[in-house]
Amino acid sequence: MGSPLLRRVEVLTTEHECVAIRLITPNDNVYALCFYQKQGYQMIVQVFPNTVKQARQVKPSIPLVSSGSIPSVTNCYLRNSCKHAD
Repeated sequence: MGSPLLRRVEVLTTEHECVAIRLITPNDNVYALCFYQKQGYQMIVQVFPNTVKQARQVKPSIPLVSSGSIPSVTNCYLRNSCKHAD
């Protein structure tokens, strides 16, 4: 379901002439990081330390530690340039 949904967002951003799609995901969400990179998104050398703690205040269900025993503390920034039709 992730790929078709992401493709639809990419079509909409192209139609609206957006420059880029930016995503943020926690450092411990290895599956999401791999998925987005396989879809052409690049990790930007920018992380947001301790932001997961802030997000947990809004969404308490965010785990302290991932199933892979990675502490969830930092959000990672990914970006993909939009492709405009000529």
